[in-house]
Amino acid sequence: MSACASRLSASDTALLDRLPDGVACYETVRDDAGTLTAFRLTYRNSLFAELAPAAYQHTLDGTETITQSAPPKTVLDRYADVINTGHIAEHIVRDTQLSAGVYLRVAPFGEGIIITARPEPVVSPEQYKYWIGDVLNASLNNTFVYEAIRDLTGQIQDFRINFINRHAREDVIRRFGVEPLGSTILTIYPSSRQSGQFPYCVQAIETGQPVRLDLYYEDVKAWYDTLVTPLGDGCIVTGLNITDRKLSEELSQQQAIDQERLVHELQQSNENLRQFAQVASHDLQEPLRKIQTFSDILQSQFEDSLSDGERDMTRRIQKSAKRMQMLIKDLLTYSQLATQRDPLKPVNMTSVIEDVISDLEITIAENNARIETTPLPTVLGSASRLRQLMQNLITNALKFKKADQVPVIQIRVRLAEPADIPANLDGSGAFWLITVSDNGLGFEEKYKDRIFHPFQRLHTSATYAGTGIGLAICQRVAESLGGAIDVSSRPNEGSVFKVLLPVYVSAD
Repeated sequence: MSACASRLSASDTALLDRLPDGVACYETVRDDAGTLTAFRLTYRNSLFAELAPAAYQHTLDGTETITQSAPPKTVLDRYADVINTGHIAEHIVRDTQLSAGVYLRVAPFGEGIIITARPEPVVSPEQYKYWIGDVLNASLNNTFVYEAIRDLTGQIQDFRINFINRHAREDVIRRFGVEPLGSTILTIYPSSRQSGQFPYCVQAIETGQPVRLDLYYEDVKAWYDTLVTPLGDGCIVTGLNITDRKLSEELSQQQAIDQERLVHELQQSNENLRQFAQVASHDLQEPLRKIQTFSDILQSQFEDSLSDGERDMTRRIQKSAKRMQMLIKDLLTYSQLATQRDPLKPVNMTSVIEDVISDLEITIAENNARIETTPLPTVLGSASRLRQLMQNLITNALKFKKADQVPVIQIRVRLAEPADIPANLDGSGAFWLITVSDNGLGFEEKYKDRIFHPFQRLHTSATYAGTGIGLAICQRVAESLGGAIDVSSRPNEGSVFKVLLPVYVSAD
């Protein structure tokens, strides 16, 4: 006799047969190794025999699966957990031969289990009504159920509110100060016929098709995503306040308009700059050439008849004209970087440096300078622009040398580390870090932003020649190629200019 059956007397079983629940006892079946292999039915009352599926009427093994659990488990696994943990399991099972499901409660009982069964609860229409009402009241949407009010010709004249959820009711009372349930739309909101839900409710009922649209309510300055669904001779209307989304969309549209305007203004500005560059290259240089020509004539043909003061003024005119010519040339170069875009091609930076050193050969020799360089990578850019960049950096190092020391310029390259990359380039890919370091005069780093601005100088033109545009050109070249430039320096310890250029990966 099983442990479960041995515990039940005749009076116990008689009592169990009168219970409103089905009851059954199962004992465990184990193999020689002690592994649980099945549950064998040892007792059931008459109601359990009626309620439980056929699989529960004899032996439970691993063939039945409880799909309500996640992940699915066999009955054997689930009920083994009940014995091992002592926890009660509850679930609903359905048999294809039974019209309704059965609610089962499984509890440990000695070395086995005891299962109670009762029919799956059936919800009455009235209970469904309250349940649906609770669901709708919990929604943040405004929900209405309207019934059409027609005249003798059958035309819809108004709609009566037969249902309204809690959120919508509070909204209507706050806005209009009236109880909406049982009232009509036009009584509460007369302008609805022209600017509200009314015509769309009529359309949904007459066509039998739902209508969805965004409605704006002027009185509360609010937008609602509105869905009108036909229901008999009426409709269901749901509305979700989307004012924040609409305002965000309007802001985005305005920003797009502003951005388009700024782009147009920038294009116009670039066109003006291009025209200015043409004026600078032709109209300004022509009178400048005349000034230089006439001052050369004065100096060559009338030098003997000029006084010392007149000769000095002639030299000053020539010097100023030469400086003006340099300024126009540099300004033209700087403006062309913004208005003219050379096609980007693979450029070998080693060849660029060799060309620059060749062009500066005389200046390098005059300064007894030593330039140390290593093989440089190929980047995607413009050869002419990159020559401008490197030539300006090397010329700058030669210009600001120490009087008592041989200039040494070192050009090195490595892959940039995250700490080397400024925030505006972060996440833009890999970069080469090309450094141009010198042992020259250096400067206070608090001035480093200033030196990259056009016409900004740390020394007077009388002390060091130049127009103050060279480093601004370097910055514009680097940025036009998707890179950046920076500098670190200390007075009398030299400077290190750091150029970041995107790593070029050939498609071959």
